[in-house]
Amino acid sequence: MYENIGENLKLLRQRRKLEYSQREIAEKLKVNRNTYAKYEHGKLVPPVWFLYEVARFYRIDFFDLVFGRIEGNEEE
Repeated sequence: MYENIGENLKLLRQRRKLEYSQREIAEKLKVNRNTYAKYEHGKLVPPVWFLYEVARFYRIDFFDLVFGRIEGNEEE
C-alpha cells in the first residue's frame, strides 16, 4: 500500500515549475528536512496528518497520493 508514497512525494516536489528543495518543502509542511528525506526515500512511513497536509499543499486527492501513482510529466 505504501510503496509509491515516497516516489509520489519526490515527483510532486520535482514537477513544479519552480522546483522546491527538500528543505523548502519540509519547512512549508513543518517537518524536519531529514524526516522529509526519509519519507521520500521510503525509509519512514509518513503519518496520516502529514499526507493530508501534502495533499492540501499540492491540491491533489489524498487517495491518489496514498494509493495511486503520481505521474511525473505534469506541471502545476
